[in-house]
Amino acid sequence: MDCNKCIWADKGSGTKVFCPFSSCVVKPSFKENLLKAMENRMAALQDHIVQDFGGGLVGRNAEWREVKYWKEAIERGEFD
Repeated sequence: MDCNKCIWADKGSGTKVFCPFSSCVVKPSFKENLLKAMENRMAALQDHIVQDFGGGLVGRNAEWREVKYWKEAIERGEFD
């Protein structure tokens, strides 16, 4: 991804040492992969919650809510 705003871009190697614009640093494919991994984790946690392995699901519910919180924050673009 080429950024014309970034004065820190090294045009020769294509790497960036530092950039205040997150569009330069975070590639869309990384964001998509991260969201897919979070969806998979939420599905696995949901399976554990639904199957109810003898109770004690407080930790699993908390994990599911935390993943859901961060996934939705990323989808809203809070870190773009």
